Amino acid sequence: MRRPRTSTTRRTPPRPSGPLLAPGAGVKDNAALESRSDVLTFTTEPLTAPLEIMGTPVVELAHTRSNPHADVFVRLCDVDLKGVSRNVAEGLLRLDPASPLDQVQSVRVRLDARAHEVKAGHRIRLLIAGGCHPRYARNEGTGEPPGTGSELRPCTHTVHHDTGAVSRVILPTPSG
Repeated sequence: MRRPRTSTTRRTPPRPSGPLLAPGAGVKDNAALESRSDVLTFTTEPLTAPLEIMGTPVVELAHTRSNPHADVFVRLCDVDLKGVSRNVAEGLLRLDPASPLDQVQSVRVRLDARAHEVKAGHRIRLLIAGGCHPRYARNEGTGEPPGTGSELRPCTHTVHHDTGAVSRVILPTPSG
């Protein structure tokens, strides 16, 4: 049986940034982000054939968290033959603070629409974090409106993939 994987978002350092119109933004190597203790990654085996992604990818997570005021950021990456992981699509979901903390919830994150080919031999990687500042407003974890809080509260995120818990990635392809 596989155990759930956990990361704790401390909210102080910047989170993964993405395709902004700013210096240093856009598609890049995610190695520094993926090595952080507050980021979870899941990687496939090398693909045996090319895979065309066309449309809006969706990630469904069996998820729990320790703080009712939390975000889930997901990035889909293409890992080349040299192991370089580059962002393809991403999305962020601000979770409902009224949902129970003590139960596994199904969290559905819609990523940016994309047309991208993952080549044979490449891997698909999913990066999961508790936010993506500065691209999205930082969730301080307090329930206060974004950018107005004077305190930052951590949140532990757990992705479940043990017995009975289903987390998955739905990749749209041209063939449907």
